[in-house]
Amino acid sequence: MTNNREFRFLERQHQYFLGMAQMPSVTTILTEEGLTPAYNAKNDFHRRRGSAIHKMLQLTIAGQFDFDATAPAVRRFHRGIVQYLETEMPKMLIVEKAGYHEPGWYAGTIDQVTEWRDGSLAIVDAKSSDTANAPAKSTAYQTAAYALMAAMMKHQKIGEFANLPPIDLILPKVKRFGLLLWPDDQGYDICYKLTPYNSDHDYNVWRAALTLNHAKKGRR
Repeated sequence: MTNNREFRFLERQHQYFLGMAQMPSVTTILTEEGLTPAYNAKNDFHRRRGSAIHKMLQLTIAGQFDFDATAPAVRRFHRGIVQYLETEMPKMLIVEKAGYHEPGWYAGTIDQVTEWRDGSLAIVDAKSSDTANAPAKSTAYQTAAYALMAAMMKHQKIGEFANLPPIDLILPKVKRFGLLLWPDDQGYDICYKLTPYNSDHDYNVWRAALTLNHAKKGRR
């Protein structure tokens, strides 16, 4: 295990590199293994809107969000963000940070690592939808991958992850949530929903998908 190779995330291309070697992303692996829907030209609008909502969430957390400068299709989800932050009061430790898991050979961008009100650590992955009543099932596997990644980054003392509270590397004792945001023009009084993921089986599904994907691609 080495830490002397530079880790890079090319945001526009959504590509991750450790040294000169490209690392597969969590979402790519889950998509290729049929565990999450693949985006195509027909629903590319929702992919781009989702990225903009993530940026809006990041700016709101930082106190830098400009409502008037944001497209209406995006800012209609802002009420849910405000409600989530004011109601749940998470203490943000890491926001929208790219990381990697070198032994598992994968990378990804974690939406939020927070300290919950009970003092526990939580991984939160945000989604948005006009109609869905819960995040996609694959969010459970995605947050499991991120929990393992955060634990490894903490263990290796890499970047902001070095300052996180201790994380059990064998079975991460962290909360995991899918945060679903709804628009404010669909009749919702509460425009967000937190779905907890409590099953250790999520880690097994992620490891199985990772192992199978590596085998198919001839990586390991």
